[in-house]
Amino acid sequence: MNTFVSRFLSLSILFAATVMSAQVNSSPPTNAIQWTVLGNILSRGFEPPYNDNGPEQIHRELLETNLIRLIAGSKGLSENDLATVQFAMSEDRLGPKFSSVRLHQVGKPDKAFTVLSGVINQYIQMRDDGHTKEFTIAVLTKKPTLITTSDPDLRVLLRRAPMLDAAQLRKIDSGTYTNKAGQISSISTSVTSRNGTVRTNSVTNAPTTDEIGRWVSYVLIDGDIAWQYDLRFMFSGEDATIIRTKCDAKEFDLKYMQIIKDVEAEVAAEMKQNGTSGKLGSIHDFWGMTQDKLKAKNIIWHSPAELNPSINYD
Repeated sequence: MNTFVSRFLSLSILFAATVMSAQVNSSPPTNAIQWTVLGNILSRGFEPPYNDNGPEQIHRELLETNLIRLIAGSKGLSENDLATVQFAMSEDRLGPKFSSVRLHQVGKPDKAFTVLSGVINQYIQMRDDGHTKEFTIAVLTKKPTLITTSDPDLRVLLRRAPMLDAAQLRKIDSGTYTNKAGQISSISTSVTSRNGTVRTNSVTNAPTTDEIGRWVSYVLIDGDIAWQYDLRFMFSGEDATIIRTKCDAKEFDLKYMQIIKDVEAEVAAEMKQNGTSGKLGSIHDFWGMTQDKLKAKNIIWHSPAELNPSINYD
């Protein structure tokens, strides 16, 4: 088939008493009541996949009937419900990275269509973000549980991120920070539109007295990647700003931790000696040199810039 022609693989979710069978067609269903694009897997651009989460792999997973059945069953969908929907994968002429996965409603009611539209989109987002297939399935199929941890800070995180649980997270550090009197601590920006006129309003916050807050960090390791959650508690102590970033899981692996620290210290010393340390953008030189030295030791390490492309590091 011409590679510049979009291809559709339609997977009917049909259940027998004990065996699920799949129907694959060369075109989407003609009797669809409605359909939706579940997700374009493009957030990583053309970067290499992590935890086997390349676009082609995620698409293959969405055509696994057992996976769909497992997720659907955890959401209370019956076999009759699932008979009302079909999945279709459309491969764009520009290649797999531009493909989309579609969910079609082919029968009534729309219960399965509505439920799966949400949960499968979550699956795509989590896998595209770098989580392993096993972790993603476990999160999406788990039943709600009470937060039982005695750590009050962890309870704050779990309330804000209910897909996590205490057993997955490890506290790695904590401390305090100070907003000095008269120094800008934050800038809040809002955009409003009225009668076709767009206005941008900025509010600069600068404390009149020193403000001392505290922070605490937790890490979740899933395969090759570690998700770090940094909680910065407001000065009233009642709320927290949560910042989530990804880093290489090797940084928390006893086999590699000291090697990485030693290499980073070596790079920092070299940059200080040659006068490149502390300059705008020098962090990228630091990470690049660190990668090269670790690669020479047969250690593949991913920098924060690689794992967090939406963050601008300078």
